Amino acid sequence: MTKTGCPRSSVVALVVALLGLLASARPGEAQTPTVSGEAFALQATVFGLSGPTTTGLASTGSLVDDGDARTAGLATGSIPSVGGANVLHATTISSIATWSPGDEIASEASLADLALTVAGSTISAGFVRAEADAPVGAVATGSSTVEGLAVNGVPILPTGDANQTISLPGLTLVLNEVQETASGISVNALHISSSLDGLDVVVASATAGIGR
Repeated sequence: MTKTGCPRSSVVALVVALLGLLASARPGEAQTPTVSGEAFALQATVFGLSGPTTTGLASTGSLVDDGDARTAGLATGSIPSVGGANVLHATTISSIATWSPGDEIASEASLADLALTVAGSTISAGFVRAEADAPVGAVATGSSTVEGLAVNGVPILPTGDANQTISLPGLTLVLNEVQETASGISVNALHISSSLDGLDVVVASATAGIGR
């Protein structure tokens, strides 16, 4: 009796080809973009004997999907050995309905009556705010406001430029700190760091992005 069939190598090749076709099927399906959004009013990283400890006030956490919205707030709040503020507020919202122009991710954070002590210097401000927006099909944008900023009672005037840096002995301040990525933008209204004790403080931070 004569047996007929195809070689084993041909069977393997056929299976591989079929798997490839299945993987490339559904040509009409598009990959759903991802969203990112987060905001907080005040955050400090303090270095101790056990390592760095980060504390955030009025922090929303990150968006989990395109239907998420988060908000956080405190009437007043403080971080030990750093300082605090009043009327702390933060929001991050995904306004995605159809992934078409007009839909966006929007984040915002603000506080009032800032009073901090960093590297022996007192830092105060009447009002601080950051916002970030990532529209569908357009470039993400952000901005910040810092009113009444002073270090040891000496006023500091914001220029409005991105990443305005002020260097003082043992202390660095960055106003309107902007970090752009391919998917979005992060804005820190005021970033304070100390080379003396490693203390790092961010005042009013907002992040928004849309990626794939």
